Amino acid sequence: MKLQNWYEQKTKYLFIFLSCTLVFAFLAKDATIGEGKRNKHIVYSIRFEYFGVDANTMERMITIPLEESLSVLSGIQEMRSVSSHSQSVTTVYFHPGMEKKYIYLSLRDAVDSLYETLPKAVQKPRILSSESQDNTVLRISVFAHSLSGIRQFLEKEIKPLFEGVEGVSEVVVSGGAVQEILVEFDPGKTAVEKINPNYFANIIQEANAINSGACLHDGGKQLDLVFDTKVKKIDDIRILPVSVGDTVGRLWEFANITVTDREQDEIVRVNGKECVTVEVRSSFDGNAADISMQCREILALSQIVEDDYMILYDKGERQRILLHDMFIALLQSVAVIVLVVPFFFAHRAVTLLVGLLLPVTMLWTTAQLHVLDLRLDENTLSGMGVAMGLVADSSFVIAEMWAAHKGKGVNQIPFQKIFPSIVASCATTILCLVPLCFMDAIVPGMHAAAMTIILMLLNATFITCVFLPCFLPATLTGKNIVPEKLWIKTRAVYLGATRTCSIFCMKHKNKTIMCFVFFTFLPFILLLLLGKDISARQDGRLICGRVEFESGTTMEKVDGDCEVFLGKIERLEGVDSVLSHASKGSMYFEVLLDEEKSNAKKLAADIKNLQHEIPEGFVYVLQDNEAKGSKTHVLEIAVTGDDESKCREYAKKAAEIAGRNKAVRQCVLNFKEGEPCITITPKLNELSRLGLSTWDMAFALRQVMFGPVVDKWLQEGTESDIRLVGKDKSLIKVHDIENLFVPNNKSESLRVGSVCTVTTGKDNSRLYRLDNRSAAFFTLHLESSSTEKALSTARKIIQETPMEKGYGFRFSKEIEGLKGQYAALLMSIIGCIAGIFLLLTFMMEDLSLAAITTATIPASMFLPLAVKSIQCTPLESQDVMALIIVCGLAVNNAIHIVQSEKADILRKIQDKIQSALLATISTVLGCVPLLAVANDFANDLARTLLLGTLASFVVGVFFYPVLLGNCLEKNRRKSK
Repeated sequence: MKLQNWYEQKTKYLFIFLSCTLVFAFLAKDATIGEGKRNKHIVYSIRFEYFGVDANTMERMITIPLEESLSVLSGIQEMRSVSSHSQSVTTVYFHPGMEKKYIYLSLRDAVDSLYETLPKAVQKPRILSSESQDNTVLRISVFAHSLSGIRQFLEKEIKPLFEGVEGVSEVVVSGGAVQEILVEFDPGKTAVEKINPNYFANIIQEANAINSGACLHDGGKQLDLVFDTKVKKIDDIRILPVSVGDTVGRLWEFANITVTDREQDEIVRVNGKECVTVEVRSSFDGNAADISMQCREILALSQIVEDDYMILYDKGERQRILLHDMFIALLQSVAVIVLVVPFFFAHRAVTLLVGLLLPVTMLWTTAQLHVLDLRLDENTLSGMGVAMGLVADSSFVIAEMWAAHKGKGVNQIPFQKIFPSIVASCATTILCLVPLCFMDAIVPGMHAAAMTIILMLLNATFITCVFLPCFLPATLTGKNIVPEKLWIKTRAVYLGATRTCSIFCMKHKNKTIMCFVFFTFLPFILLLLLGKDISARQDGRLICGRVEFESGTTMEKVDGDCEVFLGKIERLEGVDSVLSHASKGSMYFEVLLDEEKSNAKKLAADIKNLQHEIPEGFVYVLQDNEAKGSKTHVLEIAVTGDDESKCREYAKKAAEIAGRNKAVRQCVLNFKEGEPCITITPKLNELSRLGLSTWDMAFALRQVMFGPVVDKWLQEGTESDIRLVGKDKSLIKVHDIENLFVPNNKSESLRVGSVCTVTTGKDNSRLYRLDNRSAAFFTLHLESSSTEKALSTARKIIQETPMEKGYGFRFSKEIEGLKGQYAALLMSIIGCIAGIFLLLTFMMEDLSLAAITTATIPASMFLPLAVKSIQCTPLESQDVMALIIVCGLAVNNAIHIVQSEKADILRKIQDKIQSALLATISTVLGCVPLLAVANDFANDLARTLLLGTLASFVVGVFFYPVLLGNCLEKNRRKSK
């Protein structure tokens, strides 16, 4: 079938077009809205809890064996561990290309194997699909008269529902008191009766279990025999039998069994009022918008009165607002582009068709993104916004040819002559974007944005070439939307201005060529000289910080000392709410900012200025420099080695050296001095003589003084700890420990002081490990124009810090890979230029013509790079992405001018100026609405692309034709 015959069958191909659109509309209705998968890694955290055990024991018993088990797994890029009192958390970062199911099963096997070898008192480990302290989506505070009661309700009714939401990794309830079953035995009585407290633990564990028994065979059926000893009520624990010599007593005779509130280990306040908070964390690939919406629905249907709770932070709601604003920006882009079209084409059919092309292309692309499992987030919507002008470009070329053949039917117009230039324009842009699809590990979200633009271009090119000519009217009859006089005047203005500028450039041929050469080579120098920045920008509404006190400072004192400090923060301008978590030795706080009244940078500075309100504490504001436009960069540095104490020593030396550097605004050690502790040193000879081990003594004292959790009791959906503890253990003083009695293997009771020495000292509260080695972390706040320069300053500080062999400094993987990341991105630009050159050489069959056409690419980069240099701002990943898009955009005007059938250069320009100018204007108008959206990625991408588009128009329409004329003249001479 001939192309002209295709275009004559309007009804038939209208039906095909509508059918395709309906299919895509059906697919698009299920498109996922929300933040895309932005993680550079697949992240899992393993958490062990062993109540009453110090950090050193946790590290030795759990953390190091777990790391050794995990080290054999493939795809691990980094492993971090933190061992603290009663808890061990190991976070493993896997390569993003790994299979998630395989990773989880491998982790599960390794964790279960280790758990089987640990004491029974170790709690069942949890594997979380996120970092241990990251990915908070929703934070809610609940107020009530009985914090213990509301916490129990939240744990029982709300937490399970939140955990059932897809994408939720963990739900953390903080504040208030936790109910537990307390078994308080009398240490004196157990010593007299020669009863080991561990005996009580074994009795409770055996009574609170369902044990498998034998099997019976009856009539060809196998029946399992099961011993059901599950505790049904508290009274069942009280009457458990206890053997003492030849007699049998009951547990209540030796211990008091009560249901009570556990001693709190943190105090949570919001705006000074004590409360309970619920924190919902998403998995590494969770959709915050969906999680937020479903959790809000659960809250609305719960028994909690709306006035009794406050939503402190909602990342999903922020995303929905952002996506709504970006969607409005897209509609604005479509509207302004459609409004401009009538000033260039004197037929309203063209305006109508362009107005339909843009939303239809967006619809098709949305459906295809859903099929590719890509979400509608800020990256994909930004891609749609910047692609608007590129999408409309091909339709303008078609409409221009249609308008040039006045009065002819579509079957008489040789559209096939311009198809090569349309396809070439689309191919060059896609050729540039393809490498970006494989760089998501460098810049999360780049793959989604690049794929969106590619799909938009492919869809628009397909619709334009296959369907658009079918819908063009046979004649030019019909009124234009813009009055004819205004249309004629507008046309005369831009044609006249273009002719004047073109003639000026041709008259000053040598100067024009010099400018072109200058603009072509300077961008390569600027790309090397400009600083590189990968600083992640946080949510500007959330200011986080800590107040650190001397080790061992009680929770109550921390809470009391911070009262005035928090009260003054509440009264600062722009503060919406203040959340505080007071615990032993420190307090964490979050301040929610009202962006209409203040900004993050000012508020962070105001908070730091309140340091004098806490003379015994140190205020550290984490977001001190996260506001956009800040020149301060935060670098976390680890000192790794075999000895944790030496790692800390070297970290302190580096911090001391950093403090003398003028570029360092602040240096913070991410660890504290050891907390006060009581050290019990066993007399090994005495223990050996009595047949006791160090472990026997430690375990017996642990039962008496700490009170470990010996079992869990599940009643009506509520899980409670059963804790075994010595009576009046809170009244025991240091000098009393020596007089405590513990049983030995010879059924005798020994005084602790007879077999052990009791002294006071200090112990590590938290131990860190990085990739199977001990580590100490510190953070530098460096004032610099770019991350690259800040990294250079940090390396100089490190080089000045002496350390022995086997110890070293390490930056985060992201920072260490900065140079390689930007090298890969910049090589993409060079690769795009080289690829376009090869494509043009193949199409034009003229090496010199392809070379000067390709040279329009770097020349078009000059303006955005020059602006960056003047503003002294570093090159960011979204800038590089925009420059790569400019690579494809820059040659489009040149290709269309070369493809013009006019012989004279000036006529070639006049022949294509309408579509070139309109494509430039539409691209600029498509970018402008994104500048008003509160999203840094969209802003920077649109700004750089806008400058590059303007530069590409000037270079392609005014500079390039001068070189093209010289090239064509040389070719004519050769042919003669």
